Amino acid sequence: METYKMTKEQIQSYAQSLRMEEHSESTVQKYANALTAFYEWLSEDKSVTKERLLLWKAEISAKNAASTVNVMISAVNSFFAFMSWDNLRVKQVKTQRRIFRDRDRELTKTEYLRLLNAAWNGNLRLYYLMQTLGSTGIRISDFPAKSPSVRFSVCSRIPPCIRERGDSGRLWWERLSAASVERPG
Repeated sequence: METYKMTKEQIQSYAQSLRMEEHSESTVQKYANALTAFYEWLSEDKSVTKERLLLWKAEISAKNAASTVNVMISAVNSFFAFMSWDNLRVKQVKTQRRIFRDRDRELTKTEYLRLLNAAWNGNLRLYYLMQTLGSTGIRISDFPAKSPSVRFSVCSRIPPCIRERGDSGRLWWERLSAASVERPG
């Protein structure tokens, strides 16, 4: 059983190496926080063994969601690879991927129509965005209109569509449902 000593300087050096690899600052902070939590959990001598690591994994698994535990384990495993302590790495917690959202996180038809009605009264661009999200199921983070190169327009054929600026005539969605141009409700 090999024992390694962990220091705050090693954590800082690792965080700096993540920045040099051009990881986002939020990733660097998340990993640094996970490593600091692990470091503070260690006993006073700050020695790291596989047995201590497995005990820590069990403790954080009992207190946190599996996704949080896996982020912490990723941080620790990545740090161990950085330090060439490869024999200390542990497996992540297995999670079952959910295909569908929980029912309590879905909008009801009434809530959806209320949302559309509010958008119709104030901002047609928002109304068409809500229609697109609702009819396609696309996530807002994947929506191309976040880009300044994409704009909404009303085509000559009446149904709203989305065109990319500088790309004459290319449509992201050629037509939304005919109902999208009618007032909701």
